[in-house]
Amino acid sequence: MKSGYPELGVSAIEILIKCLNSLLEVDWPSTSKFGKTTFNIGTISGGAAANIVPAKASSLNSIRVAADLDEITILLKDIIAKHPHVNLTIDVALPPIPLDVDIEGFDTLVVSYFTVLSKLRLC
Repeated sequence: MKSGYPELGVSAIEILIKCLNSLLEVDWPSTSKFGKTTFNIGTISGGAAANIVPAKASSLNSIRVAADLDEITILLKDIIAKHPHVNLTIDVALPPIPLDVDIEGFDTLVVSYFTVLSKLRLC
């Protein structure tokens, strides 16, 4: 569909932007231990040219979970369900991981990042 008649087509990018805006407006759950859950739009791609209504669009996003994983997953799925043309794929879903290690002489702090350290097996 050429951009001279965008009302005759469906812009995948416009649909995606509306969904992403909904996700940006969420007051994501938080905890006193881990702080606030964060949502980040990492990449957006779509469209073929400026004069063509885009048929496809996608984004890669990251949610750093700082509260109950199931609650956040349900919240995410409920928001996506309000955007019927958007499909959700969850690649990795892990709850907050406390690394409660006290080493004498070192200060500790809570940081917001993803780690698979809890899955590390020492032999």
